[in-house]
Amino acid sequence: MNNTQHTPGPWEYSFDHRAISGLADSVSGQTLIADVDGLGRPGLVIHANGHHIVACVNACEGINPKAVPELLGALQTLAEWVQAKADADEIVGLSAMSVELSPQMDAARAAIAKATTVCENSHD
Repeated sequence: MNNTQHTPGPWEYSFDHRAISGLADSVSGQTLIADVDGLGRPGLVIHANGHHIVACVNACEGINPKAVPELLGALQTLAEWVQAKADADEIVGLSAMSVELSPQMDAARAAIAKATTVCENSHD
């Protein structure tokens, strides 16, 4: 397996140059990572793609991106399990109402919704 590291973040997208850049090091400053060429696609699609790539890379900084689907699946399973147990009154002291109002469950549901909703404007 290749152990080459990618350019560290944060990455940026340049609308004017259709390019993705990142911080190479403290001496040289920005370095070109990729030109974003849509191969005939409309300019707005090219820019949306550039912003989307940068948003994904920056959001995963410090996280193993290969683990993200497993983390989401584990959170979904846990949230469903807690809700089912609460609905069946199988957890002592935890009613369905307390789960519905629980800030932790709200945060879990919000994270699941955010992760499973297609992003219309990923650069916003």
